[in-house]
Amino acid sequence: MYAIKEIGPFLKLANLKEIDMVKATFVKRMLGVHRSASSTMVLHLVNESTITFDIIRKFPNAISTEVILQYSAFRGQREDSFINEGYIRGPAFTSTTWRQHGQKNRHVVTRATVHGYHHHLCLNSRPFHELSTDCVCRYCGMSCGDRFHVLSCTACPSLSALSQL
Repeated sequence: MYAIKEIGPFLKLANLKEIDMVKATFVKRMLGVHRSASSTMVLHLVNESTITFDIIRKFPNAISTEVILQYSAFRGQREDSFINEGYIRGPAFTSTTWRQHGQKNRHVVTRATVHGYHHHLCLNSRPFHELSTDCVCRYCGMSCGDRFHVLSCTACPSLSALSQL
């Protein structure tokens, strides 16, 4: 936030998005999830806001109102996408045990929330693809087009076992 009052009036939406990547990248590494994981989701996991919102709260007049409105609209779209993707049903949101000190399987829970280990379940020949109704579980033979099929499938191995594959 050094010199934000001086450079704030010159910042554009693209600059704010780039600034936000710093905090999101750190949180992703801390949680052990892939860098392509949703930044909005990982910030929700740790109950944090973006750096830009932190700046706006601390220095309300540093960034132009027009850019703040554009940024707020962009963040609104990202929040809608977060809700529509259904991440909130993931194990990292439904349980808080993984947040406790010294949890060795923290990465298993956070990764299950990000991708549900779908790439280990699906018989689709393309390894990393979008979820669809055409996806079939290799363990139970049922549709696994839901990100969290692994949580309800009784034939699937445990999350820990899947994380070792």
